Amino acid sequence: MENERYHYNEATGQLIIKDGVTEIGYEEFRDWDNLKHVVFSDSVTSIGESAFQGCKRLREIYLPDSLIAISRDAFRDCSSLEEIRWSEGLTFIGEYAFTECESLEGVYLPDSVTEIGRYAFSYCYNLEEVYLPDSVTKIDGVFSKCINLKEVHLPEGLKYIGDNTFSGCGNLKEVHLPDSVTSIGSRAFANCESLEGVYLPDSVTSIGESAFSNCTGLKEIKIPDGVTYIGAWAFYGCTGLTEIKIPDSVTSIGEYAFLDCTSLTEIKIPNSLTLIGERAFYGCTGLKKIVYHKKTEQLLRECFSDQWDELTKDIRE
Repeated sequence: MENERYHYNEATGQLIIKDGVTEIGYEEFRDWDNLKHVVFSDSVTSIGESAFQGCKRLREIYLPDSLIAISRDAFRDCSSLEEIRWSEGLTFIGEYAFTECESLEGVYLPDSVTEIGRYAFSYCYNLEEVYLPDSVTKIDGVFSKCINLKEVHLPEGLKYIGDNTFSGCGNLKEVHLPDSVTSIGSRAFANCESLEGVYLPDSVTSIGESAFSNCTGLKEIKIPDGVTYIGAWAFYGCTGLTEIKIPDSVTSIGEYAFLDCTSLTEIKIPNSLTLIGERAFYGCTGLKKIVYHKKTEQLLRECFSDQWDELTKDIRE
């Protein structure tokens, strides 16, 4: 099969993009069942939306250095894709661009990349290792449900870890956040059951709703001194959590923030606290002692309700 844009060998499954073609069009090769290999010309600068979506036998791609942008869904559901040779000129990867690429094991993006769209590599079930360049400042849902992800290199310039970024990454054991991160979004690490260690830098000011919910392997976490807000359900179901240090900077703790943290035995409430949500510590059946300041007692009484009389109290003036 041949036209002015490409030559396709049906017997071998090889597609050759001809010289002079600058853009792969919208859904141009979508659901080509026998496509196994693509040779791009050096003239290609962009790959359009859903261009190769559903090409389930495509195993490897070598992107030319002329390529600047990959649009949303471009390689979505290319379930046999194992290897990507990245363009050194690539700057943009769109939403869901590589989602459901179940055979992909590693992602090592070049230094030219500045923007990665939401959920770009989500549901890549065999993805184990990720390297993101320092040029990336924001990630949002990018690796959600990558259940075998074990190692992540986060860039030094990263500022924002958005909603669901690592949610459901059940084999992720440790994450070191760079000193540039200021915000952790909702469900950013939810259901990371193997997560044991998280380093949160002092630059972090907010922890979103359900950010670490159901991280059952998490035993200890130090909340940085700059955090002012801990979102609702933030540490819900962290049954292995034995110690939590809440700094004096925190003014608000959302509802159910520490619900069912059954191994938590002692907490220290800062003097700065002005708002604590409903049942923030409900179900913390191992909790025996609470350290707090006199001015926060009424807030805490309402929060702990029936459990209040059973707690040992260390009251500070």
